Amino acid sequence: MPTNSNIAIVASACRFPDAASPSELWANIVEGRRSFRAMPRERIDLTRYAPDLVGEADSITPIRAGLLTNWRTNRGVLRIPKTTFAATDLTHWLALELAAEAIGAIGGTDGIDRGQTAVIVANTLTGEFSRAALLRMRLPFLDDILVRACTGTELSPEIGMQLRSSFAAELRRHFPDPNEDSLAGGLANTIAGRIANHFDFRGGAYSVDSACASSLVAVADAANLLVS
Repeated sequence: MPTNSNIAIVASACRFPDAASPSELWANIVEGRRSFRAMPRERIDLTRYAPDLVGEADSITPIRAGLLTNWRTNRGVLRIPKTTFAATDLTHWLALELAAEAIGAIGGTDGIDRGQTAVIVANTLTGEFSRAALLRMRLPFLDDILVRACTGTELSPEIGMQLRSSFAAELRRHFPDPNEDSLAGGLANTIAGRIANHFDFRGGAYSVDSACASSLVAVADAANLLVS
């Protein structure tokens, strides 16, 4: 990128642990606040992962996490159908909500050339919802494992069928049934596409995955696009 290129950031929005805006995030940084805490049991019960056998299979080290708390998005405001919302990773809606805030801060889309506006999103592995939803989509495979596990035991065929039925019902209770939105709802690249589609931006849309450097690479890509 040429060194004489002038690029301005005209608006920003964010959600971080203990910070719902850029000003709150900056205040936390200046004051040295820590937002990493012990992992809540409702997110991951660390006692289930052999904490005394670190390094062995199915073990886990004690971890601390920076988590968003009390965040809810209004799908009605964002005009998201209920079935699409339920089948899609929440990372998609968080990104769309933040994009709407940043665009709203500059007065909306009226002053934006939609044909020349691109969307670049930094993301790795989408989010935890999409990974959990894979369990629901693999129900037939999990059912096969249950069948094999019951074979050779003292369980009667009737009890085995009851176990399989109860297991399937419990899995369905936790996760929505797959539908036509499930694939797109679990893809990282669709995050950028949703923003572009929502605001009718036609300058291109894609997601960048460079692991921990994803955000920096996305900003660099955006700057290069502006220059070119």
